[in-house]
Amino acid sequence: MTQPRPLNIVLLLPSYFPDTVGGAEQHTRILAIAFQKLGHTATLIAPTQTPGAAGETIEDGVKVVRIATKHPPFLGGKRLPSLIHWWRAVYHYLLERRDEIDVIAIQHLRLHSIPGVRFARAFGKIVSGKLGRGGEHFDLKLLRGKKLPMGKWLADTIRASDMLYIANSADIVDDLVREGARAGNIVRLPNGVECPSASMAAFTGPDGTRDFTFAGRLEHEKGIVKLVEAFERVSKRHPDARLNIFGGGPLKDMLKDRVAAAGLSDIIRLRGVESDKAKIFGGNAWFLLPSDSEGMSNALLEAMAHGVVPIITPVSGAADLVDTGRSGFIVADNQPDTLEAAIETALSQSAEQWQAMSTATRDTILARFSIDEVARAYIELYQSRLGQVDTLDNPLMAKAV
Repeated sequence: MTQPRPLNIVLLLPSYFPDTVGGAEQHTRILAIAFQKLGHTATLIAPTQTPGAAGETIEDGVKVVRIATKHPPFLGGKRLPSLIHWWRAVYHYLLERRDEIDVIAIQHLRLHSIPGVRFARAFGKIVSGKLGRGGEHFDLKLLRGKKLPMGKWLADTIRASDMLYIANSADIVDDLVREGARAGNIVRLPNGVECPSASMAAFTGPDGTRDFTFAGRLEHEKGIVKLVEAFERVSKRHPDARLNIFGGGPLKDMLKDRVAAAGLSDIIRLRGVESDKAKIFGGNAWFLLPSDSEGMSNALLEAMAHGVVPIITPVSGAADLVDTGRSGFIVADNQPDTLEAAIETALSQSAEQWQAMSTATRDTILARFSIDEVARAYIELYQSRLGQVDTLDNPLMAKAV
């Protein structure tokens, strides 16, 4: 066993701020910051299509390398030239620093991961891949479904490598097993979140309203249209109920017009993109996540850390987070009737019932999902591969197979 030393970790992303503002980007940012706090070096590499954004910057103490591409490099097809440009640029960057790098940590196994996988294999580096989602949206299944053979080739290359697969739910573990991932290389490790020092949730707002919040991309996959339909119905019986919608996306204008046409702009409030978590979650009682599919939702973790009680569909990892009736509610699906009934159930809870759920919600996150503890588990995993620690005894992490 060698003496533990600071690690140099490169995190490879399919997208990052300012091009996309989502949970995966936010989680990678705070994970890199946590690595640095533990005494290690973290570098984020991501493509950008934003004019003037390309280059190297230091953000929150972490080096961020943005490589200009005409199109996102994970799309393939007619946008193949962008993928090839990304592939060459990333590989060249890694090659110049091959003696410094210890770990390539790939966030989501999409086409953008090609240079990281090939570099790690060529130079004997540790490589990990954090899966984005399970089920129909499972990363390797989507790769194999690409029209060009490159997707299948990459999926086969990943399976033949010594990659550590980071799965944040039992569903993703099952998908990896079916895919034929190497036994012993699948690790259950949750997403982490920054935890405020105290709950910011409230059973009622200052003016007596009952506030619900949604945070995420405004797209059909998130179930946002069905949620708005359900809340329109509920508002007719509960004029004190409010829905705060945070986020941007392709459905923003349509939703704004729909709400205005229904005369509900003061009831269903589109707040836009917001980075201040206190503004998103503070003063709210309930968090709504009606998605068709999710990985372990970072917005859900953040809501729970703030004490906001979740109402969610049975997405990947839901059962790991929410104990129905004790720390929130898991509903059967995201159809408007189902969501309407769930919101009615929430509104029927007494202040005492809600407070008990809010406390249980926050305690769940404090005990198991702090970003500092998750980062420590990652480091122990990498150190075990380098022979710097004998065993993996972090309670957050376990070999899944």
